[in-house]
Amino acid sequence: MIRHAFATLALLGATACGSGSGSPSGMSGGAGGEPDSCGVVRYMHLQGQPGDAVQRAGISGPVRVIPLGGMVTRDYTPERINFYLDANGLVGRISCG
Repeated sequence: MIRHAFATLALLGATACGSGSGSPSGMSGGAGGEPDSCGVVRYMHLQGQPGDAVQRAGISGPVRVIPLGGMVTRDYTPERINFYLDANGLVGRISCG
């Protein structure tokens, strides 16, 4: 009985350590070798600009401008660009999702 319990725990542990898709929330398209599914590279020039510069950029496609501490849904849309604003309302991080 104990042997079976140990084997089950070992199997569960190995399964938990297996490679998975991971959480997309940390994905920053194009950075760190990750795919740039939303074209982040084209909009890196907006970093450090005021948040309203995103609207003026005329981006065609789904976009989210997220203020510091703003709430967002957890859905992941690879072609959507997320612009995270800092405490001063400037574009900080840009990512796909």
